[in-house]
Amino acid sequence: KLLQDQEGEIPITLDCWTSPNHRAWMSITTTRTRKGQDGTDELVTHLLDFIELPCLHSAVNMAEALTKVLKEYGIEKKVSSWSI
Repeated sequence: KLLQDQEGEIPITLDCWTSPNHRAWMSITTTRTRKGQDGTDELVTHLLDFIELPCLHSAVNMAEALTKVLKEYGIEKKVSSWSI
């Protein structure tokens, strides 16, 4: 709900890696600013999901997993940028 209600667009960051036992993983995060207690802006990062991909870090696998998460959060139309 917090991200759905956020004004403006939402940047998304993906981080992908393969574990030593050859399992493919992807984390999906977003970062936003909020007012701190002292009134200054501070960065806040939200982990949206940590996913084991079904096979490899292929563009198709990553896109399917990312699309599912963005739809679950209701923010698929608010994404401003991607960083992989």
